Amino acid sequence: MLAQSAAARGRVVHDREWAADRGGRSGGRGLGLPRQRHSAPGDDPVELAARVLSDHENAPDCICAHPQPGIAISDRGATTASMIWELEERRLHVCAGAPCEGGYRLFSLA
Repeated sequence: MLAQSAAARGRVVHDREWAADRGGRSGGRGLGLPRQRHSAPGDDPVELAARVLSDHENAPDCICAHPQPGIAISDRGATTASMIWELEERRLHVCAGAPCEGGYRLFSLA
């Protein structure tokens, strides 16, 4: 599990890695997160999170994973949904399906 806090920007970023050990690797899903988590002043944090959650670097061991032909069905994985929380605003953005293919639906929790 990879969790990073950017307290100066008021953000907490979390990426859950695969639990299964695949050939001595942890799954590698957290590898794309540190590279993409920095934003420029004025960037929309929700758009940044959506870009990170759509990352395909290091495929098939990436944040936005898709079933890979040639890999045993028991070893295949896929990203089936993603969420972006705005805690202070009490908003939740939910994407049903792979984040690279679908849009996020906004829910107000106020």
